Amino acid sequence: MSPQEKWVVGFSCNSKKRHSFFKPFGEYLARKGHVLTELQLEDIDSATHFDVIVHKRTDDMAAAFQGDTFASSRILSLQRFLESNNSLIIDDIGAVWSVISRRGLLQKIDEIVAAAQKYCSLSDSSTYSLKRLEWLQLSKETSCFQSMSFPVILKSLPACGVYKSHRMYVVKNEVALEQVMNMYVGNKEVLIAQRLVPSSYLWKAYVIGDNVDIFCQRNLPLLHIKREFYKSQGWFCFDSQESFPETNEVISSPEETLDSLRHFLQPLIPIVSHVLGLSLYGLDIIFDEVEKYYFIVDVNYFPSFRGVENCFDKIWTMIRKKLDRNGD
Repeated sequence: MSPQEKWVVGFSCNSKKRHSFFKPFGEYLARKGHVLTELQLEDIDSATHFDVIVHKRTDDMAAAFQGDTFASSRILSLQRFLESNNSLIIDDIGAVWSVISRRGLLQKIDEIVAAAQKYCSLSDSSTYSLKRLEWLQLSKETSCFQSMSFPVILKSLPACGVYKSHRMYVVKNEVALEQVMNMYVGNKEVLIAQRLVPSSYLWKAYVIGDNVDIFCQRNLPLLHIKREFYKSQGWFCFDSQESFPETNEVISSPEETLDSLRHFLQPLIPIVSHVLGLSLYGLDIIFDEVEKYYFIVDVNYFPSFRGVENCFDKIWTMIRKKLDRNGD
């Protein structure tokens, strides 16, 4: 396909993503002579030809995961359309499903860690390594917490798309854990507990194809455990998407640390992308300043890419490469 041809890009998303990403992306494509068209899930059978389809329906997917029949119907319509379409799909909806549940997401992270450790042992080119972060599935029926290393951070089973996926608890000990479980967790609700790593910083790695951009934020849970109400109460709750003075801005981490992470992460991106089956995603990474290990604590499909320079250029270049490979 020559650069002079008009390309038709279809998209499907929620209203927030439509405004924040696809509206300016459509303007970007129009300047290049291409067309961006939204898929109407209610009338998807009448959709015309697309060269590529980009989707972000994780809110509907999360709601469907929770049993919402209307969301399930919308996702089923989209999934059937994508499976019957010869267009380039960004990204495979089956791969996106694997990161909707936090349990599935953590299993994928475990796969990434195993593959990365194998790579690092063969290459012997890095001072640091990626380590599996201890995690455990909890419910009110769980009666034994002795195997857990406190403090821990509690997260909901849905990893995205619903409010409670961003509501998290940092818990100091077993007594505090029992209080949180009794007061705030439903009888059939399942939580994921992860060990809280002593890291001053949280790194956001945004991946677009082969490109990686890394930004640094302060690690909010670590800030809170130093405060009096946590010390006296033994736990605190926070919203990971809420704006805090300490975390709402990208900060400058020690340049040596950032360079080390970039040097460590770049050769691993093809491995991570292969395991996830995704080309647009974000990684939340922390560094254990005591044990000297990196940990991936979260994966986000099609994040905001906030702060990424020339974001649309990078996405369009990635799409062009995929289309060229498909045409060979």
